[in-house]
Amino acid sequence: KHDARRTRDVLARITDASLLRRRVEMTYHSVSSRRTKTYIVEPLRLTSADGGIYVSAWVPEYDDLRTFALERIKKLGVLDEVFEPRTLPPEPFANSIGAFSGRPELIEIEFDADVADYVASREWHRSQEITVRDDGSIAMRLCVSNDRPLRTWILGFGGMARVVTPASLAREMLEHAEMTRERYMPKLRFEP
Repeated sequence: KHDARRTRDVLARITDASLLRRRVEMTYHSVSSRRTKTYIVEPLRLTSADGGIYVSAWVPEYDDLRTFALERIKKLGVLDEVFEPRTLPPEPFANSIGAFSGRPELIEIEFDADVADYVASREWHRSQEITVRDDGSIAMRLCVSNDRPLRTWILGFGGMARVVTPASLAREMLEHAEMTRERYMPKLRFEP
């Protein structure tokens, strides 16, 4: 359930903490790992994307920059500890085709001729390279994070897209296709 008042309060407090360079302790529910954990973070940037607000924060425990969705912050406390800001990448989601941060990897996808013009006419990510084939289909190579926005985007093309590389992503797309097929298959009844 979305609580607009609570979201505004968390947004105001985390914005103040970022401007004052104060660490925060937050309890956060991760959808990807399906667990709730308490972190101490250094909030560095707030970004609006995909209908949500995201906090880019340095996590000393991991010695890494992480991205947190504001609506998944369950509790937030501003600490007295100050931090020195770190240099941030110019773009908050530079390695993703959506609102996500992660390490980039080579992804190759084949698109049928029926969607080739549509796919090729847009810049989905600055790293994309497109090869047009004789039959009108295309092959696209991207160097992006293998994340939920990427998988959702690929699945949106249904059977007109096929992941070539990496094999683990191709297997995952097959599993999603099989789950979708099962969901839409009519349930057969056998009468005695």
